[in-house]
Amino acid sequence: MGKKKKRERKPIPDWWKAVDREMRLYLTWERVIKQQEDIILTHRLTGLRTTPVYELREGTPGGPTTYEVEKIAMDIDFAERKIAAGMAYRANIEEIAREAAGGDPAKETFIHRYWLTVRNLGIKGRIAMVLDALPSLACQNWETGQRTRPSRNFYVWREKMYDELGELLGHK
Repeated sequence: MGKKKKRERKPIPDWWKAVDREMRLYLTWERVIKQQEDIILTHRLTGLRTTPVYELREGTPGGPTTYEVEKIAMDIDFAERKIAAGMAYRANIEEIAREAAGGDPAKETFIHRYWLTVRNLGIKGRIAMVLDALPSLACQNWETGQRTRPSRNFYVWREKMYDELGELLGHK
């Protein structure tokens, strides 16, 4: 009796990696938006104090100065622009997720759990999150009733989602 050969894993296509990267930016923008809102809040809570402005005499060293008020106004404006860009990106990704799911709430749940829920979670963790929400995509041990691993259906769904998202994001 010979040894059983292990199946080799297929390498992950580059366009799958590009889809993953773009979908994970959804979570990055969430953090950036929160940081920018904190910057705006800090500036507004600190307030502006009126300070006297002294003009330099002719012939004295000195140069152009920026006033604190200008700096604060520019920080707030920049933060507001970042927030708007982040919200637009997130809305776009949410629309792409709805489109890729094709109106199926289970597939939309799959996309949200697999890509848009937790940052820095490995593939096994993402699979576990999907299987928690959609137990029909898991193999079960009939004796114990516990989920053992993803079923073939899980991988079929994931491949379809990658195809849809790849098309919609322009990577395929």
